[in-house]
Amino acid sequence: MKWRYLSLLVVLLVTILFSAYAQDDVTPTPRPIFMTNTPQPRFVAQYQVDYDIYITPYLNWSPDGSYLLIGGYSNEYQGNRFQLLEATTGTYLRDLEARPIWFDDEHYWLFVREETHRRLGTLYFVRAGTGEILYTLENVHGNLTLNPERTQFSMGYILGGRIYDTQTGALLRQTDSQVRWSPDGAYTVNEAGDTIYVASAETGNFLYQLAGHQLSPSNTWSPDSARLIVEPLGEWGYTLNPIRIWTFPDTLSEVIYNTNFGQIWSPDSTRIATVMDALKLRIWDATTGELLETFNDHKYPTLVTEWTQDGRYILLNYGDYRYFGHDYVVYDVERGEMVLDTFQDLGSQYRINGSSLEILETYPGYRQYDLNTGEIIEERRFGNVGFIRFHANWQWGATIFFNGSIPDSLIGVYDISQNRLFQTIETPFDEVFNLVWHPTQNILAVTGLTNEVIVYRLEE
Repeated sequence: MKWRYLSLLVVLLVTILFSAYAQDDVTPTPRPIFMTNTPQPRFVAQYQVDYDIYITPYLNWSPDGSYLLIGGYSNEYQGNRFQLLEATTGTYLRDLEARPIWFDDEHYWLFVREETHRRLGTLYFVRAGTGEILYTLENVHGNLTLNPERTQFSMGYILGGRIYDTQTGALLRQTDSQVRWSPDGAYTVNEAGDTIYVASAETGNFLYQLAGHQLSPSNTWSPDSARLIVEPLGEWGYTLNPIRIWTFPDTLSEVIYNTNFGQIWSPDSTRIATVMDALKLRIWDATTGELLETFNDHKYPTLVTEWTQDGRYILLNYGDYRYFGHDYVVYDVERGEMVLDTFQDLGSQYRINGSSLEILETYPGYRQYDLNTGEIIEERRFGNVGFIRFHANWQWGATIFFNGSIPDSLIGVYDISQNRLFQTIETPFDEVFNLVWHPTQNILAVTGLTNEVIVYRLEE
């Protein structure tokens, strides 16, 4: 009998040990096996929170990194709240009622909606350092659009549209609706009723018009500014997603149907690519609408996303009809075949140089593909590490370590080129919830679920 009990005891001990080992083996992003000295904070700033933030605090830099924006989304009665800090010392500057639209690093627009009419609002142009309001525009609406030179912008105005001078806010021209500029800045386009108008950006005089059509919401202008993607009105309805290509002054292509999964221009403006029924990649002549090429061999829903500048490759975003994440396949236009037909996580950053595709994966590592063969040229992994936020310079990445399934107080900084853990940062937060890299420097801003933000400078 005692041997029987002894055997049961041994089995029980083995089971406990195996369970503990298995649990440790799947723990996400554990603390590293070594620690480095935490750099001294550049500053620690406290911001005021007089409401409950129910998601991760918002954290971002101004375009050149001179200012830091902190905030979050409060409950439905209090709206969004943001605070602006000077990014060298962390000095609190002011509260903001909305997220700023940055013009440059020293000026931003702030669009504050009316409480009684949420579509309309007031636009303020503000000097970031001092908070001085340089001009105010009332009763405007819509998303601000800029010309390529950034000297003029357009907003909707009550029942029409207006074009303003960027620096002074002076009214330059009234239009029937808000306008969009062509890529070369020579034209503006807007619609009124069932007619599209193309005008000279310099004089405002109408040059071309097209009745019975409306503007396509995405990828409207061709890169050479000589064509527009438009949508015919009438019998086709919205379920077939018809488009036409209007070549100035008066050439219309045949109708192209089923384009609801994306349209994209070739770099030379002679073709467009669409995905039909989420499964068929098609390439069309941009003048006539003639079907030039069809590819049906990919098996999963995709969105057409990018046509590379050399005209060689098209990137297709994989999804499941409802959600499209970071997974992509790559189509070779010249060869008429997929070169990467297994889905690749393009993560937060990727770049194509000639026939080389480089990827910084979110979970996590570096990969380089030869797009002629589809083979991996180089691959580097960072071990058992979770979600990484990469710097724009392709050198640094940072991750939040976990204690079991709970975010830890520790951040790991990785040197991408050397494939190694470069530095660990022990923060005073119980749980780190957000971190954002400076646009150009080796500086990292970090928040937890408290009213503090800490900024660290990494020493190479």
